[in-house]
Amino acid sequence: KCTITNSTAATSGCTATGQLQLQDIDAGTAGTSGLGLTAGAVWGDYIYLAGGACGSGSTAGSETISCDGVTSSGTNNRAEINKVFVAKIDATNNIVKAGITANNEWQIASNTLPEVRRREVAFAVNGYLYVAAGHDGTKGVVATISDVIDAKIDPTTENLGAFTQISQSGRTNKKI
Repeated sequence: KCTITNSTAATSGCTATGQLQLQDIDAGTAGTSGLGLTAGAVWGDYIYLAGGACGSGSTAGSETISCDGVTSSGTNNRAEINKVFVAKIDATNNIVKAGITANNEWQIASNTLPEVRRREVAFAVNGYLYVAAGHDGTKGVVATISDVIDAKIDPTTENLGAFTQISQSGRTNKKI
């Protein structure tokens, strides 16, 4: 959290005190991996981080361990994830635990993205979280995703409903 000067956009007084830190999500890095290439959106007092990548995944014998601890055989790039992380922005603009589960960390929404993706775009409008485009590394190569998916945001818990595809190749069948 920083103070930003309006006229110059200079930052000062930056601190992580009172801020909920994103937990390590890569089971193979022993606490040293963060989350990058993710998409963020804000809805009300909540912030959502959809998909992204952590580290490069790790190997255990012939198995590849993904960022979220799932093992998979083959040449899949397991650094990408399909989880959506949720946290609350409190009255003093600190990022704090959302009320989805009891643990004191960024919460993982009950419903995940239909596939892993990184470098996507996310936005929240009219009570829905939208995730558009990105790259999917599960095919052994980086493939471009050109759809738009959405999930209803539960206004009481800020958790997400199931994601549904609302467009393919840039064509939408839902009014946003």
